[in-house]
Amino acid sequence: MTLPLIRAAKNRHVGCHTIVYQESAYAVLRVAGVPAAELLPSLETNRFARNVSLFRLLRRTRYAVAYHNHVASGMKRCLFWPWFAGIRKRVGSERRIRWQKAMLTRECPRTHAGKPLHETRKNLLCLGDGFARADCAYRIESLVRVEKRDTTIGLHPGSDNIFAWSRRKRWPAVRFAELCRRILMHNASARIAVFLGPKEEDLVSIFRGLRVTLVRGRPLEDVCREIAACRHFVANDSGLAHIAYAAGLTPHVLFGQTDYRETGPLKCVPILSADGDMLSISAHQVWENLAHGFQ
Repeated sequence: MTLPLIRAAKNRHVGCHTIVYQESAYAVLRVAGVPAAELLPSLETNRFARNVSLFRLLRRTRYAVAYHNHVASGMKRCLFWPWFAGIRKRVGSERRIRWQKAMLTRECPRTHAGKPLHETRKNLLCLGDGFARADCAYRIESLVRVEKRDTTIGLHPGSDNIFAWSRRKRWPAVRFAELCRRILMHNASARIAVFLGPKEEDLVSIFRGLRVTLVRGRPLEDVCREIAACRHFVANDSGLAHIAYAAGLTPHVLFGQTDYRETGPLKCVPILSADGDMLSISAHQVWENLAHGFQ
């Protein structure tokens, strides 16, 4: 969702550097052909080293403006470093906490006409009102051009922040397994690829015995290309759902307490839960949504 901001800045002939905190974001930017100024140490593994690296980079480069893009809950302290490094203009989405508001010289609205703005449009607002109305698709042409396999269906039963969100973001993996059985009953020749990240190894046993291909332990660049080769993709609200959209797909995405209008792929088939409880979504409901694409 950062790509529209980067592309809009480039079209405006604004020289900008992209600073990322995690290897996953760095890999996606490489696939998209966006040079990153620096990959800082991961938040989970070395927070102190990341903060020191960020401060030194900001002081050394002497940026004119800092754009705070999609600051997640665990990274909100990063709002402090551009201020401490002496960057005079600091722009980002409006904050609710007083000290965070003080770190920004200009806040951009989170809503428009009473409706939440998508993260891509919040990012574009950082550059000015005109950019909020611009085309903000974040398709990645190298992935869009990958030939789609007609019988391949991708599934991602994981999501970020499992301990923080649990049932609020993750549909139970056993229901993903039930969905696999329904797909194979409908089309015995279907190829199902189940994508599992490094923090989702505990889900392997749930798919044991099913005729599926587990995609795990692979570099993210390879995972992006595997997703791009799928004809359909079903996932929780996660980064891989956005990669599926970037690859030219219209993913089917399950939402609990996150709002698809803010954080979902720009174009997706949202499958919404009742009262934010992912357990209220049945495998039959997901299959009915997915089956329309098989007709």
